[in-house]
This record gives sequence, C-alpha cells and structure tokens, in this order.
Amino acid sequence: MKLFIIIVQILIVPIASPLGIGIVKKIKATLQNRRGAGVFQPYKDIWKLLNKDEVISADASWIFKFAPLHCLFGFTRSWGIHPDHRLISALCNAR
Repeated sequence: MKLFIIIVQILIVPIASPLGIGIVKKIKATLQNRRGAGVFQPYKDIWKLLNKDEVISADASWIFKFAPLHCLFGFTRSWGIHPDHRLISALCNAR
C-alpha cells in the first residue's frame, strides 16, 4: 500500500502543481480587481518552455555544450550517493 501511495504522489504532484499555482494566481488577481490569466496558464507556459528551440552560437565553445550535461550527471550522482533514505525504506518495506 505504501508503494502505491508513493507512486500516486510521484505522478499526481507534478501534474497538479501547475493547477494549484493557476488557482492561486487567479484568486490573487480577483482580490486585486483584475481579470488575471486563466487557471490553466501555467500548463501553457510549461508547454511553451518545453517546445522552445535551442539556440547555440557558432562561436560557442565545447564548454557551453558540456556544462548542462555535467550539471545533470553531478546531480544524479550526488543523489545516488546520498539518496533519500525514507523513500528507499518505504520502497523496501512496501508489501
């Protein structure tokens, strides 16, 4: 049962978070007597961000292309060395 709850939280939180942000922004706009953006605007912003083209200058060095990968691998490696023990224990003890 714990494993199911963990999986549901991993799926629901990233999906529902932008909706919560949109609701809060809409309420704030209403309290300030403005129309504000729609409730689903954060989803549109995420979609727009993920569909942007990559712009790399012809004069960019190899470091410019290598740095994002280096940061990603460093983060994943540090998580592998120091994982969240609560998550691992919940996964191991789930029945």
